[in-house]
Amino acid sequence: MSSPVVSRPAVAAPRSPNQGLGVLFGALFVALGVCGFLVFPLGTFFDTEGGELLWLGINPFHVFLWVVSGAALVIAGTAGVGSARTINAWVGAPMLVLGVLGLFVRGTELNVLAFTLPSALLWIAAGGLLLLTAVGADRPKKAVVRR
Repeated sequence: MSSPVVSRPAVAAPRSPNQGLGVLFGALFVALGVCGFLVFPLGTFFDTEGGELLWLGINPFHVFLWVVSGAALVIAGTAGVGSARTINAWVGAPMLVLGVLGLFVRGTELNVLAFTLPSALLWIAAGGLLLLTAVGADRPKKAVVRR
């Protein structure tokens, strides 16, 4: 008599919103970063003009940050809920701040990430979603005391 074969999925589905969003955005940022390194001309590391990937203004520093933050999000998202929540907050908050600053530094020498309006808006949206998910989802449940 043989026992039934139980198959497991090769990749486990995310168990939480923080894990799912972290892995999704992480994969997107790594993909954008890899594609960004293929753009010619990309400019110097802190070039204020840089190149364009689709409609997004980029330079090597911008692309580097995409790859590093994307890798951190994917690694944390696959590691567990707590690490995903922490890294989503630590990546999301600076992304949100840099995106807002990107709206004001466009066209100036302070634009070291070569922000255009669409790239600043992408950073604001991604940073905001990551931060809101980290703060609002997967919170420990409080014990209910009944009298």
